[in-house]
Amino acid sequence: RSRDSLGESWNQRLEELKQFKQKHGHCMVPSRYADNPELGIWVGTQRTQYRIYMRAKETGADIVGSTSMNENRIRLLEELGFVWALRSGGKEDAAAARTLEHIAGETSIC
Repeated sequence: RSRDSLGESWNQRLEELKQFKQKHGHCMVPSRYADNPELGIWVGTQRTQYRIYMRAKETGADIVGSTSMNENRIRLLEELGFVWALRSGGKEDAAAARTLEHIAGETSIC
């Protein structure tokens, strides 16, 4: 997919999240949301991408190419009241750390 179509897809999911919030009063989409399974998956992906983005920022790793998350997307999601962490620690954080370590291994980090 081209970058433009990925951006359009992200914006479409953001609109779906806005509709979800309007209907339910929050942004806590279940990961197995029967009415829109793709939205549930997308919400989880945003949390993972956010963790990768923040870890890259903290370690000085190259953010470009390591994650699709960026400051604008973070702002848009936070304006909706998006919850980044459902719990602290756990398997998801470990997976994000492994992804960042893999990315760091492919780039030259001093």
